[in-house]
This record gives sequence, C-alpha cells and structure tokens, in this order.
Amino acid sequence: MCTICSANYFCTPTSTIPCYPGTYSNAGSSRCDPCPGGYQCSWFGSYPVICTAGTYAMSGSDSCSQCDEGYSCPRDGMSQPEACEAGVILLNVCIFYLVQT
Repeated sequence: MCTICSANYFCTPTSTIPCYPGTYSNAGSSRCDPCPGGYQCSWFGSYPVICTAGTYAMSGSDSCSQCDEGYSCPRDGMSQPEACEAGVILLNVCIFYLVQT
C-alpha cells in the first residue's frame, strides 16, 4: 500500500528518512529543503522554529546564533544581524551612546 511521506522526512519507494538538521520538508516530499533564514531546524525531522529577537539564522541553519557585538537583532525571524550605526553601542539592541564633554 502506498502512503504519503510524513512532513520532515523524505521518502524513496522503499524507505522513509528523517531530514537532517538544518533541513525540513512538507508532507509528500521526495527531498528535504534548507531551513529558511530566520528559523532553525535543530534535530532530525524537526519543523522550522523561528529565531527570537536577539538571535538570527541564515538559510540552512540548525540553530539560531546570538547577535555579535556591534550588531542588533531587534525582531523575531531575522536571517542576518543589522550593523549598529556609528554613535551607538550594543546592549542587546542598538542604543544611543551619549558622551560627556
């Protein structure tokens, strides 16, 4: 009996194989696609999970990364961090830095 391949698996005519970390699939798929940017696919057969503010993930990521110093990730689902502009520093988000003179 033929059945539709489950989501987050890819199927051949004789086997069902979970998608590798960093990939996912929809039901009925014969291949796994890269996890979309702004999401993580962290374990075999997992659904994409959105990265929260303060983190980001490029396409095909198996985990969300923390924003590095000098960058900001102010929204959920960011695929790359935003560089802080000159005159601001990073404290989880870009905040204006006032210099006493």
